[in-house]
Amino acid sequence: MIWLCAFGLVALAVGYEGMSQHGVESLRPVLRWRGLLTTALTIALVLGVAQEPGGGHFVALFAGLVALGFAAWRQELAPDLAPALQPIDDALEPSEIVAVTASGAVPLRLLEQLRTARVHGSLLVHCRTANSTTAFASPPGAPLAALLPQTSGFEIGGPAAGLLGVGPRWDGIDGAAVAGTTNPLAVQPVALATAAEWKTERPDHPVLGLPGEPLPPRQGPPSLLPPAAEGIEAPWQLGRVTDDGWAPAEPDGVPGRWLGRWAARSRGVPGA
Repeated sequence: MIWLCAFGLVALAVGYEGMSQHGVESLRPVLRWRGLLTTALTIALVLGVAQEPGGGHFVALFAGLVALGFAAWRQELAPDLAPALQPIDDALEPSEIVAVTASGAVPLRLLEQLRTARVHGSLLVHCRTANSTTAFASPPGAPLAALLPQTSGFEIGGPAAGLLGVGPRWDGIDGAAVAGTTNPLAVQPVALATAAEWKTERPDHPVLGLPGEPLPPRQGPPSLLPPAAEGIEAPWQLGRVTDDGWAPAEPDGVPGRWLGRWAARSRGVPGA
């Protein structure tokens, strides 16, 4: 039983990575319950080792705890709820890309780390792999978080959806209802621009972030190509999605919904 619990924790962590990085959709029904399953397996593992201590069982405990720590680091267990961003005192490089809101500019490198963030009545959602940035009108209730990955992007939902697998969930790229509700999220076009362009247009607006926490380092495109992106030329190329479809676009200060070429093509968006 002890080794079975340890194997279960490892399997849940590996399964999440398999669905996230390799599109193994058959794991989705099980992984929706990963919060409950992980809690039950962890308790059973710890109690089992406490009752039957021994060298081999301590190895099982170590393996289970390593898998648990990895899953927590990857936000697989209890996804981080979207924090409310506040003005911070931080100088940005002129070429840095920011998401421009009415309250200030959010560095894209921060959104890459947070994945979801709140700015007054808006919810900003960013997926580095899909190269997507979208703003939604925040629904009432608890803040949302990034949940299970999809072929492109990820689902978003509240604490109940993340921990218990119940409650409303939405598509984090276009706001479409996924489960638990029939009401989509209202999209609010968001502008991307360089820090230099933003400061020129709105010199009095602050940088938004998490007070007391440094901004994360800037990153390039992901090194691992998703299965749906294979064979697509310039898969990471950024584009703007409108009613007419997808078109390549640089961060130019024009509001829109932003999406990488491969993700747009995987969703059947014309023009990609």
